Amino acid sequence: MYRFRISISLTSLALCFFLSGCLTPNGASTPKPLRIFSNGEVLIGSQPSTSAQALQDLRRKYRASLIGTLLPGVERWRVSGDPETLSKQLFAEPQLRYAQPNYSRRVHGAPIPEDGDLSTHQWHLMSDSSNFEAAWADPDFAGATKDEPPGSGVVVAVVDSGVDVHHPDLEANIVKDLAGNPIFIDEVGSDLYGDRDFTGKDGCGHGTHVAGLIAAVAYNNPTFQQGPSGNIVGGAPGAKILPVKVVNYEGDAGEGGDFVIAKGIKDAVDWRGVHGEKVKIINLSIGGPNPAPVLADVLAYACEHDVLMVISAGNKGEVAGSDFVEYPAAYAGAVAVGATTPGNRRAAYSCKGLELAIVAPGGGSHRDKIFSTLPTEPCFYSLSEGEPLNFGYLSGTSMAAPLVSAAAALVVAQAKILNQTLTPAQIRTRLVATATDLGNPGFDEDYGYGLLDAARALAWTSHSGRK
Repeated sequence: MYRFRISISLTSLALCFFLSGCLTPNGASTPKPLRIFSNGEVLIGSQPSTSAQALQDLRRKYRASLIGTLLPGVERWRVSGDPETLSKQLFAEPQLRYAQPNYSRRVHGAPIPEDGDLSTHQWHLMSDSSNFEAAWADPDFAGATKDEPPGSGVVVAVVDSGVDVHHPDLEANIVKDLAGNPIFIDEVGSDLYGDRDFTGKDGCGHGTHVAGLIAAVAYNNPTFQQGPSGNIVGGAPGAKILPVKVVNYEGDAGEGGDFVIAKGIKDAVDWRGVHGEKVKIINLSIGGPNPAPVLADVLAYACEHDVLMVISAGNKGEVAGSDFVEYPAAYAGAVAVGATTPGNRRAAYSCKGLELAIVAPGGGSHRDKIFSTLPTEPCFYSLSEGEPLNFGYLSGTSMAAPLVSAAAALVVAQAKILNQTLTPAQIRTRLVATATDLGNPGFDEDYGYGLLDAARALAWTSHSGRK
């Protein structure tokens, strides 16, 4: 039997999923206000029957210019005047399915200082929370061998603020090109903070934290000890990470808005590795309160291409009138993930609603936060908060979502070992059907179908019951 050691004793077109941010702790610096949408831009989706000439005529009518095309009939326009007012006018045009301002979205995270033995704080992996312990312990379920840790052969795209591809606990699990260089898709480009240029890097830190929760490296030996640092292991430490940067150093989609987030998702779906590998799971720990049909379109595109979307539900659970599951997690086709604290209670910040699918550990305050990797270079978190390099703590549905993505990677890896192919809908079914019921019996708006149980997801059959 192979087991990970964590230094403490670890006792169809509608079903892929989206995610959102981290709780800002008391005393943390307040990020600058989020721009609601990009000035002078709208996003449109045309009817299937609308011709290219008809769209050109519409642009001429509204004195708009084409900035870019995401999918056939889905375009980004530069306009004069107020984007919200113009979107309403465009929506009345029969040639269009929708028109929306190019809304911005944000990861909602801030770290707290490290305060103790780094290797003893992965409570979120224990058997009394998301139960990765038992999933790792049984190689017949996880597909684990001495040379292939659980999750091997599965590529997970982290669509976020980027990933530190040279972090010692992540580097081996970043997808590479033919020359062995790490691959990094950067949709943001110029990303300046003070005298630092974070182009092609994770200038925020959020994406590196998410990546570590999914696939921080484990040593390939009979005890599957934690990786090079000895401090951390991801939920699927054999999985590979494709970093896709769609937000800037402050975790803000900025001027690129929904279009850049959507483009990052599409590029992840379309990516192919040097041996023909493709992304099977996309983790999106980003969201906002405004509906975004362009994100619904790209979510459908991902589902059509057999990619599971896991998305954070949002962190406004304590804000009356704003505690609903955010977008794009609220769209059909997303696995919307809420957060729990130690003791398996719903985190107060975690958004709730009928769209919520599942919950996973997202942390609370101080020592109840989630421990994972941070960039080895100074990033926005370390520069603005005084957080040490390499590792740190965050809380939020942003941290819950990657645990669900990691469990999904284990399920896919197991299916590959058994020569099976699972659709996104089948993966989702296994995750929610084996969740531990919390709150009111059955589905409820606080916990969805319950708490992630990675081991039971691997052991599941269509006749398995729920706890």
